[in-house]
Amino acid sequence: MLILFYTNLLSWYQSIIKILTPLSPLPKDFSVSCNLVLCFIILFSFSSCRLLGCVYAYDNIDVGSKLNEFNFAVAGDFGCGDDANKTIETMVSKKPEVVLALGDLAYKKNPNCWFDMIMPLENNSKFKISFGEHDLSHGFGTYNQYLKHFNLTKPYYSFDYGNVHFLAMTTPKNTLIPYNDKSDQYQFVQDDLKSAHENKSINWIIVYTFRPFYS
Repeated sequence: MLILFYTNLLSWYQSIIKILTPLSPLPKDFSVSCNLVLCFIILFSFSSCRLLGCVYAYDNIDVGSKLNEFNFAVAGDFGCGDDANKTIETMVSKKPEVVLALGDLAYKKNPNCWFDMIMPLENNSKFKISFGEHDLSHGFGTYNQYLKHFNLTKPYYSFDYGNVHFLAMTTPKNTLIPYNDKSDQYQFVQDDLKSAHENKSINWIIVYTFRPFYS
C-alpha cells in the first residue's frame, strides 16, 4: 500500500510516520483506471477534531465493487458540560453504528460524569476511544478506569467493522505510553497495518489518535 502525504510532517513525529511508509510502489502507468482504496487519517488537534483531507492508497480492490455502508461519528475534547451534551445529542441524532472519541474525554479525575453522558451512544453503537493529554494527567487511576469501562487491555488497539479496519493509537504523552520506533506500540501499529493491508476483505483503513500527524 502506498500512502501519499500532502503536507509536511512534524519532525518529532517522524518515528510514527515511518509506520505509514509505502509497502509497495505505484505502477508507472497509475491512472483513474487503477484500483483504489481511500484511507482516512482522523486527527485531533487542540480543541477540535479534524478530518484532514485524505491520503490515497493503491490496493487490489475492484473499482466497481460496492462497499458496505454505515455511519460513524467522530469528536473529541468533551468534558462534562453543556457543550459536550449538545455534541453527544447531535451524534445520537445521526444514529451512528460506530463512534470514535479522540481524547480529552472527561477532564476529571473521576470520569463517571462522562460515562453517564455517553450512555445513549454506547447502547446503540460501537463506542471506541483514544487517549488525550487530560486523560493521562490524573495518573494511572483514571487511565485504568477508561481501560476497564471500554474493556481494553492496552491503550492502542484495532477492530474491524464490516469491510473497514480501525486502528487507535495513543500519542499524548510519549514518556508514559511511548510511540517511538523502539516502543511496543510502534511494533503493534506496524504489524497491524501490514495485516490489514493484506486482508482482502478490508477495503478501508482508518487510523485515529490524539496528536496531529501534520503541522
